[in-house]
Amino acid sequence: MNRHATILPMRSLRTALLGAALVAGLLPGQVAAASLAAPLTDGSDAATAPSSSTVKLVKVANVSEPVLAIGARDGSGRLFIVTEAGRIRILKNGTLLAKPFLDISGSVSKGGEQGLLGLAFHPSFKTNRKLYVNYTNSAGDTVVREYKASATSPNVVASGSGRTIIKIDQPYANHNGGMLAFGRDGYLYIGMGDGGSGGDPGNRAQNVN
Repeated sequence: MNRHATILPMRSLRTALLGAALVAGLLPGQVAAASLAAPLTDGSDAATAPSSSTVKLVKVANVSEPVLAIGARDGSGRLFIVTEAGRIRILKNGTLLAKPFLDISGSVSKGGEQGLLGLAFHPSFKTNRKLYVNYTNSAGDTVVREYKASATSPNVVASGSGRTIIKIDQPYANHNGGMLAFGRDGYLYIGMGDGGSGGDPGNRAQNVN
């Protein structure tokens, strides 16, 4: 099996993030800062900002319910904006394209913490055109699907290219995670949250299995 197609579910993204925060807090400042400068799989490389710099917010587009904005690392400079309602929009050269890159709004559950929640481009997206989305379906369960960008119209996903990679039951409608990312090992990691409800009644966040 192609190792880039292998899936490793990560049952508690919240626990992983907490652990990362604790490690960063224990590391010396220079070491922690150095770890931030490592190349990222999706989007631009992170770097420590000069102490003399200033940071400001600049509005670039009007998009309803955005949950993620990333680049494909394909040299196009496009920004892909994921919306909770089930669409992925493209910001290209400062212009928001009218036609969605992908529209699965008819397949996703709506409201609360559900919907289209994650997007990751294959490390070889520039040549194989593969991308992966994470959403909750009409039954409220997590679905990860693979799609391919069109070979002739790169600003849209190829019709009929979708295939389901994995489906995972969700016991509640909140804390469903949704993050996707390729690691440096080539595996696709899926953030599943702790399953939801108040107080984690299923004790999923503490269950390593």
